[in-house]
Amino acid sequence: MYLFLINPEAGNRRFARVEQQMHRLLKRYGVKYRFIMIDNLDRVAELIKQNLKSTDHGVVAVGGNATVNAVINALVGEDVPVGIIPMSKTNHLAYSLGLKRLPAAIKALAEHDLRSERLGKIGQHYFVGSVEVAARASLLTQYLRKTNPWLKFLGLAKPVTPEDGTPTLIELDDEVQVKSRAHRLQIQLNGVNNDKKLKLTLFASPNPDTASILHSDAVAIESDIKMPVIIGNETVAHTPVEIKGLTKYVRLIVPKEPRLTATESS
Repeated sequence: MYLFLINPEAGNRRFARVEQQMHRLLKRYGVKYRFIMIDNLDRVAELIKQNLKSTDHGVVAVGGNATVNAVINALVGEDVPVGIIPMSKTNHLAYSLGLKRLPAAIKALAEHDLRSERLGKIGQHYFVGSVEVAARASLLTQYLRKTNPWLKFLGLAKPVTPEDGTPTLIELDDEVQVKSRAHRLQIQLNGVNNDKKLKLTLFASPNPDTASILHSDAVAIESDIKMPVIIGNETVAHTPVEIKGLTKYVRLIVPKEPRLTATESS
């Protein structure tokens, strides 16, 4: 039995459009479940406490990045596996786990492996994988140039120059300070067992091939203009901010890897 926590608002209310298909797939794969609707993401921890049973196989987050993050935050320190059924195309974690489509995500609940993913922390907020810090102007310009090439042709989306970057101060482990104009920063968990190091990629130029790579246990970022801290497409904080790598893990439900037979491996 799985406890499903469903955000009905995620993905432009996609759950209402796929609910019947979800019931059919769960029945097809023999997955037992209980549906609980999330009325407020701030209540996710309370909903888990009220509804999770000791015999449940795990908690399944049905929604977008914010829903998944809320479930992970509520279960930090608990030995409870987390499954994901994405309701939006921008659910980066689900996609990285091979859960792009609804049938694959539900099949993974019936035939699954467990993967331990290391956690990072922004203030009181935990995350898996990576986060990005970027000036809103840079994000908007990149988005417009990518989605509407006519704006570039008409000269309405001007090229981003190094001078357009935001003056930023980066402090590594309270020891090293880096001052730069930043277009964006990407902070990744290295993923090495028992290693708290973060990998910070600083893009001081709009050219994605030009970057500086730094490593530290913690990163403090200040900027002249408040820059959003983004996970997937969700803003979870703003600069100034401190980001830490931890040795805490969350167990994620992932599709079972195919096992090679003796004939296939020979």
